[in-house]
Amino acid sequence: ALLQHAKRVQRLNEAHDTGRDGEKFNLFHLLGIGHLEVSTHSPILRDLLDPNGSHGQGVVFLKRFVERLSLANFAFEKAEVTTEVGIGPVTDDSGGRLDLVISDGTTKRILIENKIFAGEQDNWVSRYLGHAPTSATLVFLTRYGNEPAKIKPGSRPANLVCASYREHITDWLQDCRKEAATAPLVRESITQYLHLVQELTQQNREPYMNEEL
Repeated sequence: ALLQHAKRVQRLNEAHDTGRDGEKFNLFHLLGIGHLEVSTHSPILRDLLDPNGSHGQGVVFLKRFVERLSLANFAFEKAEVTTEVGIGPVTDDSGGRLDLVISDGTTKRILIENKIFAGEQDNWVSRYLGHAPTSATLVFLTRYGNEPAKIKPGSRPANLVCASYREHITDWLQDCRKEAATAPLVRESITQYLHLVQELTQQNREPYMNEEL
């Protein structure tokens, strides 16, 4: 039984390597947009996080996101998600543009600074938090969960959360895929995006094959 199972795992891995399982087909690659933060990743995150998004699954994706990042609970039913929110001209201590803002109509807000490949701007942490209510949480979302480079030593705010595509978004997308089990188009679209995230964060199938073996 052990050898039969090992052979099955090997066959599945070989099918992936040859492309017969279809996992190499990815619309993001075909269109050449997989690396774009503003026009690809932020809009996808916005729609999935929005209870009124086109996915039609209500608040469940937003709930799973809040759980994965261990954030404070929201009034999920009232949540609104917006992208590219301008907060005025950039100065030394104010202004800029917020990539994603999640609000529930109260002072609770989640501000997301989404960085795939782009560099950081000067003083962005203090500028963004200076605009937001004191109860807001600033999420610095990068491929590997980096700490902000543009921040003075010893001045890290308590309401700054560092999150990664490699861990948090990957796990969250897997949660979303399970929740969308009865919505095939949504589930498969999430799967395509999950594969893109795994490639961008240098995850491949070999560790999963080893774990299965």
